Amino acid sequence: MSDEYRPIACGFYDELGIRMMRGQTCTLLLKDGESTEEFTAVITDIYSDGDEEYAELNGTRRVRLDRIARVDHVDRPGACS
Repeated sequence: MSDEYRPIACGFYDELGIRMMRGQTCTLLLKDGESTEEFTAVITDIYSDGDEEYAELNGTRRVRLDRIARVDHVDRPGACS
């Protein structure tokens, strides 16, 4: 994956936001180039830093939103094809 941030679809952003508001533990699939990582976490914050958007996971880990390929059983459009 390029280092250039690619904005995510509004519908997928909403999926992340709903889970954050509920304090819901979710399963996330991260993709960064050829590497993938799946884990469970609580999204504790979603915020912008410059031109990029991030999710804070479990209050300690920061992940760019365009690196989240799936949350629970919802694929980010274009990420898992």
